[in-house]
Amino acid sequence: MNPSICDYPWRDVKFYTNERPRTFSLSQECYNPEYLDAEEELKLRVAELMNKQLQPCAPNKVCLGYAEQSLLHKDISSGGFEECPERLQHLCKTLKNKGLWDRCLITQGRKATDDELTLAHSSDFIRQLKKIEKLDEDALIKYQSSFKSVYFCQDSFTAASWSVGTLLSVVDDVLTGQSQSGVALIRPPGHHAEANTIMGFCMFNNVGIAAKYAQQKYNVNRIVIVDWDIHHGNALQTLFYDDTSVLYISLHRFDKGSFYPYGGEGYHKCVGGKSAQGYNVNIAWNDESKGDSDYVAAFQQVILPLCYEFSPDLVLAAAGFDGAKGDNLGNYRLSPELFGHMTSMLKGLAHGRIILALEGGYNLDMTSESMACCISTLLGDPLPSLTSMIPSQSAVKSICDTIDIQSEFWKSLQYRVDLPTEKQLEIIKEQKENSMREFEEQENEEKEEKE
Repeated sequence: MNPSICDYPWRDVKFYTNERPRTFSLSQECYNPEYLDAEEELKLRVAELMNKQLQPCAPNKVCLGYAEQSLLHKDISSGGFEECPERLQHLCKTLKNKGLWDRCLITQGRKATDDELTLAHSSDFIRQLKKIEKLDEDALIKYQSSFKSVYFCQDSFTAASWSVGTLLSVVDDVLTGQSQSGVALIRPPGHHAEANTIMGFCMFNNVGIAAKYAQQKYNVNRIVIVDWDIHHGNALQTLFYDDTSVLYISLHRFDKGSFYPYGGEGYHKCVGGKSAQGYNVNIAWNDESKGDSDYVAAFQQVILPLCYEFSPDLVLAAAGFDGAKGDNLGNYRLSPELFGHMTSMLKGLAHGRIILALEGGYNLDMTSESMACCISTLLGDPLPSLTSMIPSQSAVKSICDTIDIQSEFWKSLQYRVDLPTEKQLEIIKEQKENSMREFEEQENEEKEEKE
């Protein structure tokens, strides 16, 4: 009976033994003395890691950043804006009723300084916005008409500054080890606020400023920003488009550029500047309404592989809940539990240093329930299971589009390769047979010489 092909080595396999073995098995150890030094280095590295102190546990699992000054921002024009103080009031009430508020460290917010605001905005623009504190009602209504979907009152600049400062206080608590994770209950939102203009209910780029602040004050090397607000975070993308220290990932309703903020900035082919390609990731949803299974698939197939390859020191989530079912601005059908699961999947990154900052979400009940699920998850409570996990065909296409364009830059996405054709398999089989035949001929020659 002829031995199996697998019992023989390939043609170019080298053996480092005193004599040529009469038989060979793939399970046999082949020892190359050239790697002795590498082995010693590896042993030293393992010993170093074993002696390294583990990350100390923070005394608090979650800190909640909150400041009543965020409620001062309100619409005086009766323009029917969905963004309103009641969003935050209802959310805080829900957290207290569920007993989540008392389980967290309450972090008192503060007002951000002008220098901190300039981390994402120009000094001239900040001075321009400050003028609204002195404008009368008619002038305010006229001034807000020069922007897209923004309203003002005399306290708007103060409220927005406190929202930024409250998020920075949460960053302080997490990065000084006072809390393992954090949540900033703030408004107005910020991921549409560009350096020199504002839009989409946003005034200051809260999350963008927080990322820059963490880098400058705490020397954080790598930051992941996951933006799950249903709208594309155009300002966050712009701020970090040429920055390899920040990986920005956005899941958003795109509808081929016809959904707010409109245009092509949220297109999956926007991958970052020339020196930072791959560090901007857009998962752009098109066609029908998306559900839980679509977002879970995006996390499993794109977001988590990228995040683990990037290996961040801090995770910031632009936590918008306007994709929740019942939100008339998003018209998607995400469950509150889905947001808890997305939070859970991010907890394994950056030693659990994850900070959520409230962005959109305009159905008061669903926004409150969704954020409550996120906070409950950060506190370590068990997650309820999700229902059907079969993504829609349009979601699969969007995910594959993102993988196709990003796989050029990330090894973790380079798994969608063609299987070998039948012709290629025949060639491989032939090569193996030739190798076996050559090996047998050589063995026979050696046997004849000895005889």
